[in-house]
Amino acid sequence: MADKSSGLVRPKDIRTNAANLVFLAAYRDADVQSLPKRIAEAVKKTSARMNNTRTVAKQSYILAPVLKAAE
Repeated sequence: MADKSSGLVRPKDIRTNAANLVFLAAYRDADVQSLPKRIAEAVKKTSARMNNTRTVAKQSYILAPVLKAAE
């Protein structure tokens, strides 16, 4: 996540970290039992919190390994 050349943490790194924390909390707290619906609900809550669309949240902020682990 951090810029490897300078070792600095960029604003996008912080936003990505926040999105993943929101996703994991929403996933944990989801009221639905169906796995696909649970993931969809967590993505929906994450995108709302990040003020973005579900697609942008899923493709740009929620890390693939986090989504994979949720499956």
